[in-house]
Amino acid sequence: MVPTYRYYRRQLQHFLLRTPERRMLRKAPAHLFCLDALLTVFPDACIIETHRPVVEALPSLCSLTSASSGMFSDYVDKGRLGTFWLDRIANGLQQSRSARRSAPASAHFVDVEYAELCADAPGVVRRICETLGLGFPDGLEAKIRQHLAAKPKGAKGPHVYSLEEYLLDRDQVNARCAG
Repeated sequence: MVPTYRYYRRQLQHFLLRTPERRMLRKAPAHLFCLDALLTVFPDACIIETHRPVVEALPSLCSLTSASSGMFSDYVDKGRLGTFWLDRIANGLQQSRSARRSAPASAHFVDVEYAELCADAPGVVRRICETLGLGFPDGLEAKIRQHLAAKPKGAKGPHVYSLEEYLLDRDQVNARCAG
């Protein structure tokens, strides 16, 4: 993935060409699977890693994949999907932990609990900004609160899913993703 991240870096440089003093925030959970390559190309990266219990995140991911697969197929094998994502997530978490242990000293990591983010997004963003030495701009808290008020969680109804729907169980997932 190092060549891919080098290409990505060039794309980001083009975005920032006229405003080199700006910082970019990129959201991409897929980086979990190749933090080592990302940190090779961006050794001073600031990585904000959100933590959610795997037994909650995994069926959510399976549900998303199932819904999108269902747009292109009349049949989605949910058991196979569960096994695929459990393997992928377990490997990704292992790769992430390894990359963090060997990360360059210039890299910065901020760990955020998903539940804390849901309960106090402005407070979490303030903590992230302060941890990374970025300052917390005036008016940012109000903007975050306005955004959350305009897009309340669950406004379109509950998103219902379970591990069992994907032929997985809590003990199996916890054992594979321990640590």
